[in-house]
Order: sequence, then C-alpha cells, then structure tokens
Amino acid sequence: MDGVLADDIKIAAGDKPGTQKVTFKSSNSEITKEMAIKAIGDKKDQFVVKNVKKGEAAA
Repeated sequence: MDGVLADDIKIAAGDKPGTQKVTFKSSNSEITKEMAIKAIGDKKDQFVVKNVKKGEAAA
C-alpha cells in the first residue's frame, strides 16, 4: 500500500488463541479498510480486516 514500509508492519499474537494481529503505520492518511483488503491480494480470504484506525501524526 502506498505509504507503508516493511519496517512499519508488525505481526503479534491476536486477542484469541490461534490468531494473529497485524498492525502497520503509513504516511498515507487516506488508507481505507477496502484498500487494506485489496493489498492482501489473493490471500484475502485467509484474513479478516476488522478496522483501520487513524493515529496521531508524527511531530
């Protein structure tokens, strides 16, 4: 996705056993849930994108 660097992607244990949580940072403030799903590509059926949260901009 535009604005996302590999160093800004983190994979951790999910809230439920056997799941994982992926978080990322982006310089693109216009990223949507639909864009995230499209970026997953042909693996999109293996994932659930719950939300895309906008954080605070870096100073």
